Amino acid sequence: MAKKMTIFDAVEAFELYDLYEDIIDAYEAEFYTRSEMEADLRDLIEEHEEIYEFSADDGDYSESFERNLKEAISIIFDDHGLDVDFDDEYMDDDDMDVYDDESLEGGPDQDEADGAFGEDEDELF
Repeated sequence: MAKKMTIFDAVEAFELYDLYEDIIDAYEAEFYTRSEMEADLRDLIEEHEEIYEFSADDGDYSESFERNLKEAISIIFDDHGLDVDFDDEYMDDDDMDVYDDESLEGGPDQDEADGAFGEDEDELF
């Protein structure tokens, strides 16, 4: 069953502390080297409030956790004007499961959002 929560909540819920540390360690030095910010990547992950969907693959949540954590890191890098490139099988754009608060509170679903441009949207391209 899929569960929706923030990255930091998922670390504790699924007890994936070692995987979390390994991934953060892999990108922490690059963040500090390329960023003039005083911010700590670990603090930014803890404060990252995006909701992700975690699903059990082969009995645990480690694959979806890794994919979602890397997406969160990518968003944080982007927010700070940095580029991060993941050469990873988990970073397929079709697999990203990020939810905003509106979609969790009964906001417009994707079909409504796709149709917001009207029937002539194909003519725009």
